[in-house]
This record gives sequence, C-alpha cells and structure tokens, in this order.
Amino acid sequence: MRTIQINDRIIGNGNEVYIIAEAGINHDGNVEQAKKMIQKAHDSGADAIKFQIFKTEEICSKNSDYYNLFKNLELDDADWNELKKFADKTKINFTASVFGKWSADF
Repeated sequence: MRTIQINDRIIGNGNEVYIIAEAGINHDGNVEQAKKMIQKAHDSGADAIKFQIFKTEEICSKNSDYYNLFKNLELDDADWNELKKFADKTKINFTASVFGKWSADF
C-alpha cells in the first residue's frame, strides 16, 4: 500500500486514519458560524475541515429556483481567506470541494 503526506501527517500503510470533518455549506453564509465549525471540528479530533467553495453564477442560472438559496450561502474571497487563517491558527487543515473555474483558481 502506498502512503501520502498531508502537511505533517503520513496517511496509509498502517498509519492512523485521517479524519475530515465535512462542513460543506452548513455555515449558512455566516463567517462566524464557519469559525465555530472549524473550532468544533478541531475539538472533536478531526485532522481537516472541508467546505464547498463556489460562485453562484457558475453553478446555476439567475432563472433557477435555487439561485437565491446559493447566493445567500456564498462567501467572498476575504471571507475564505479569513477562514483559512483561522483554521491555520486553530491547527486544523483547511480543504474544500470546488464547483467552477473561479473556485478552482481561488
């Protein structure tokens, strides 16, 4: 079995399991709620927390029934940078699923 390394952790080949807490979009578009999720994930022993990063216009049209829902969940560049810094300070790895060119580039 092969191993990989994420930051200071070796994964695979008999090493401890790497636990990723799935935050997704459950922050409800609120940075403070996302910070609480980061802290709780760390406190629970997770190695990483994973969010979903997107720009609404890249995942649905303005005519979609879901446009306003996603728009209210969207965070901007400054928010994501703030959350990454908070995760680093909290000592938990920050990761994300991406849903378009902007989020992949970001």
